[in-house]
Amino acid sequence: KPYYEYNMRTQEYNLRYQVDKNVSVYAGQMHARFGAKSSSREVSATRNIFQAGVQYEAPIGKNVTGWAGMGFGSGMQHYEAGIGYALTENLDLDLSYQYTQVKNFADTVDCTAKGLYAGLSFKF
Repeated sequence: KPYYEYNMRTQEYNLRYQVDKNVSVYAGQMHARFGAKSSSREVSATRNIFQAGVQYEAPIGKNVTGWAGMGFGSGMQHYEAGIGYALTENLDLDLSYQYTQVKNFADTVDCTAKGLYAGLSFKF
């Protein structure tokens, strides 16, 4: 039966290595959580997925950087393009468009999320 409400939330923890001025590679973990609720039942599941990817970035203005990247893991793919504004040397405010697909929540559910996202990036 169809669900009336569903959602997927993800969090990523990655380490990046800058290969050259504009290209970096990363590896880390995506924690993905799926939830669905109908009038008669509720389902939830989580997956922790090792991922690896590549990102291209370049300055496009004062304190503004543009980027595009992609990452892959077991049953997961993630694409994004966005801009970041440097609030400080180690902290950026980000706005991006992302497409994320995670398969096999609880061995039965595939979920896709896409849209605009906002966030913070910390640099060590």
